[in-house]
Amino acid sequence: MTAVLLLDATPIELGALSVLGVLPGALVAWWAGAWIDRRSRQTVMVAADWARAMLIATVPIAAIMGHLTLYHLVVIAAMVCVATVMFEIADHAMLPAIVGRDRLIDANARRETVDAMAEITGPPLGGLLVQWLTAPIALVVDAFSFVASALLIGRIRGSDDVVLPAATTDERTPSLIAEARQGLAVVWASPLLRALLMSTTLLTFSTSFLASLYTLFALKTLGLTPGVLGLVIGCGGIGALGGAAMAPRLVRRFGAERVVIVSLLSGAAAQIFIPLAPAEPRLAALFLTLGQLIGDGLLTVYTVTEISVRQQAVADRMLGRAAAVWKMSISLASPAGMIAGSLLAQYAGLRVALFGLVAGALMAAVPLIAMPRARRL
Repeated sequence: MTAVLLLDATPIELGALSVLGVLPGALVAWWAGAWIDRRSRQTVMVAADWARAMLIATVPIAAIMGHLTLYHLVVIAAMVCVATVMFEIADHAMLPAIVGRDRLIDANARRETVDAMAEITGPPLGGLLVQWLTAPIALVVDAFSFVASALLIGRIRGSDDVVLPAATTDERTPSLIAEARQGLAVVWASPLLRALLMSTTLLTFSTSFLASLYTLFALKTLGLTPGVLGLVIGCGGIGALGGAAMAPRLVRRFGAERVVIVSLLSGAAAQIFIPLAPAEPRLAALFLTLGQLIGDGLLTVYTVTEISVRQQAVADRMLGRAAAVWKMSISLASPAGMIAGSLLAQYAGLRVALFGLVAGALMAAVPLIAMPRARRL
């Protein structure tokens, strides 16, 4: 919003800003997992929060001084991406140490519940703050949210039991690059982890089409107003809330093997409501809302199950490195999907590109379906 409202950014500039908000994660994730596995994951998370708070705070300061430029936003987006990758890898590795492996499904479901609540409340609150304070000044609130996060995470006790003291003191410890390769080797050697990685990467690539197309399709092709579109997007949070609540029960009743495949396939199929939406605002809003409620709900079930299975399948000392492999793969797939979706829409049309999203999301289930040994594991 700062780029659009204050700097009049063009679509190409917005695309570059979006890509640089995720692409640096692929470069950092390669070695970050091994680096984090040698350290207190809690300390890494707190440091990443403080870094993001200070980086974001430079935007309103520059705006007040009259020196804010698009280059400034691009650099900040890239640096915040790096800090976010560090935080997320450490976060993934620390959770099993806090709750225990037997409670991971429930813990991840509660995490997704929090994310869903943020999706429901965040966009409306952000819009109100922008209208009240202007876009760059609203980022002051964003910066303080990271400060609050750092203070709260710092209060967690007993969270670093998985950190091995020898990892930071033994001069014979392998290099970071060698340990990063270990993480990739561990993931690729396991049929289960390999199938999950391929499926999640394909799903990320396909759903990333929406990052560059969804708003344009809803406002220009379907004729929705920004207010209605905001409500529709908020329904995705409601769907995710339901999915997070259902995931533990479904896994306990049907088993992770069935849940992970069925939720992925049905969640992908639910995306068909988007390209099928008619160019009549009321009906279009209904179709998009169904896609948000059903699709986000089912894909949240997949996410909770996939993350929990992955955390259970990896040794504590390797959790950071395995999470880094996932983050690196997703960080490459996401901007690739944004670019592919934009090009397809440019030359074949928005609806064709969105049908391509559905086909790609369905294809994401192929690695799991084709590897029965992985499912049995």
